[in-house]
Amino acid sequence: MAMAAVTSGLLGVGCDVVDLGIVSTPTVEVAVREIGAVGGIQISASHNPADWNALKLLSDRGIFLTPAEGADLRSRIDSGRPGFREWDALGVRSERRDLSAIHVDRILDSPLVETERIRARRIRAVVDCVAGAGGEIAGILLGRLGVEATLLNREPTGLFPRDPEPRPENLAELSERVASTGADVGFALDPDADRLSVVDESGHPIGEEVTLAVVVDSVLPRVGGDVVINVSTTMAIDDIAARHGARVHRTAVGEVNVTEKMLATGSHVGGEGNGGIIVPAVNPGRDGLLGIALVLTALAREGTKVSELASRIPPTTMRKEKIEIPDLDVDQVLGGLERGFVDARPDRTDGLKLLLEDGWVHVRKSNTEPILRLLAEARHPERVDELMAKARRLVAGA
Repeated sequence: MAMAAVTSGLLGVGCDVVDLGIVSTPTVEVAVREIGAVGGIQISASHNPADWNALKLLSDRGIFLTPAEGADLRSRIDSGRPGFREWDALGVRSERRDLSAIHVDRILDSPLVETERIRARRIRAVVDCVAGAGGEIAGILLGRLGVEATLLNREPTGLFPRDPEPRPENLAELSERVASTGADVGFALDPDADRLSVVDESGHPIGEEVTLAVVVDSVLPRVGGDVVINVSTTMAIDDIAARHGARVHRTAVGEVNVTEKMLATGSHVGGEGNGGIIVPAVNPGRDGLLGIALVLTALAREGTKVSELASRIPPTTMRKEKIEIPDLDVDQVLGGLERGFVDARPDRTDGLKLLLEDGWVHVRKSNTEPILRLLAEARHPERVDELMAKARRLVAGA
């Protein structure tokens, strides 16, 4: 329904529409640049439940609209009736079904992806595609890399067999299949395949934060430069960057914020701690398929196991919760939190992040749901529990 409506609207104002079919969000990003389009629209609610839907809007750069571009678009939408064309000046609709393969070409063209080493390693992988858009392209990618792959929930029905966020608590089927088949690695995608989470050879999920950290730890020594991540991403990245003599830049949450900072600083690797891996030289947006190729490269280069790669990441514990906010005064909540954590250094890059010597607490309003996101991280689980409990009390009091 949404596809028909979007297509009709664009044709009506004279835009030509190229229908890519069911493809991943990073594939649409690649397609905008490949085709030379003036923009792109992905119809997807990403990791949200199946009854949600949305339009993810891309500029002619193949990246999400910046806040200024979004505000300009909103202003034009609100300004009145669009300029529909006469019957003989309408746009033309066409189809392309080859962009997933072209996206894979772009991934394999990268010198960071060592195809022959991966082939020689003869890796066995299980991938949970969550009945979303990643099944077809995951099959193409792994086939070209010579990986013996088992694809779970490959058919893109949109009827998600699990909570679509690729978080450890949602990956029971993938973990069981990796352990029972003796696979080397398990990969979990979200429905539009821009996020990636990894399961080790024993079936243990290493977590989406550690997934990004493993990729940064593997790629950074080869490319150099600084790392860009958002304010909610694990502090383990800071430790990894220091190990490799790099600096870390943190942005507001949101892929475009990270991408813009990466392009501005010339950063070669970064992303968001939800499993969103960004390497601008391949695709200046979160790309779960690229993430798969980079994890496989790390395994092949070092001849090691996923658990060993994960063990090199400085241990931390992170908790993530959602707080319903039907009539919440967000400023009042943030003010109460800041007053309650008197020893913390406040960071208002996005919401409120309270930085302590041994950890942090971050509260921000979601960009996609009517909720507050509450996150905390520390070196020890007991400390995280303390921070979360205190933050919950302060939010409740506010």
